[in-house]
Amino acid sequence: VTFTNVPSFAIAQNVGIEVPGVGPLTVDVSYGGNMFAIVDMAQLGRKLDLADLEELTNLGLAIVRATREQVPLSLPWSPSLGQVKSMLFIEEETADQPAKNLMVKERRYFDRSPCGTGTSARMALAYARGKLTLDQPLVCQSLLGGKFEGRLTGTTELNGITAVIPTITGRAWIT
Repeated sequence: VTFTNVPSFAIAQNVGIEVPGVGPLTVDVSYGGNMFAIVDMAQLGRKLDLADLEELTNLGLAIVRATREQVPLSLPWSPSLGQVKSMLFIEEETADQPAKNLMVKERRYFDRSPCGTGTSARMALAYARGKLTLDQPLVCQSLLGGKFEGRLTGTTELNGITAVIPTITGRAWIT
């Protein structure tokens, strides 16, 4: 299944926040259908691991709250987009594994898939940093092993902000 998601864009890059009980972290904020705080696991000196899900969920919710409180977001054309309620832990691709995503969202849940809106937000951030080009695939894997392939098919302007058009390809079953 492949779908075209909403225009996605990076909002804030390399912003320092203070997470109670954790200390300083650097987050990025990007929109891909939901507003995400994004944290690379490398800065935590850890890898994404299913055995750590409870701890990562707690940390993710703390990062959501800290980002919302400490990172001012102003999108005057759509104030409803401006509240961070989700966060994405990411791990970069290596020679023997694809990139990984773990999405944590308020109230308290995680996405068992690599997260389509999260993958879109991640691609928008990578595009803004010059690390992903149009039509270059980004394969993301979830903690449970599911994979999505994302691609950016074009760009558009949203009130002066450059946005990308993401597609997400994955497998699904009706059960």
